[in-house]
Amino acid sequence: MPARLETTLEPTARETLVRLEGPLDLAQATFLRELLSLLAESSDRPVVIDLSRVAVIDSVGIGVLIAADRRFRENGVELRVRCPHPPIFEVLELSGLTGQVTVER
Repeated sequence: MPARLETTLEPTARETLVRLEGPLDLAQATFLRELLSLLAESSDRPVVIDLSRVAVIDSVGIGVLIAADRRFRENGVELRVRCPHPPIFEVLELSGLTGQVTVER
């Protein structure tokens, strides 16, 4: 896993996939927050954040996802989080995020 968060955007006709790889923590939060803000303002299709290659997520990273969900909802755009790794899913579940945002396993 990389030491910093790497992002890849994969737009399709149905959705925009945001693949993340690396840590989703305090050090990486500003970049992701700005990227998701831009997507919330400009996207006309659902956005899926893929956490399958995220090894660590902290409370700041979760806060970024919660704030992004609010912005996407305000703009009428669906946001989903894809999280197949049980340890990361458990953190999202404990934080209450799974009750707020659609989380796919």
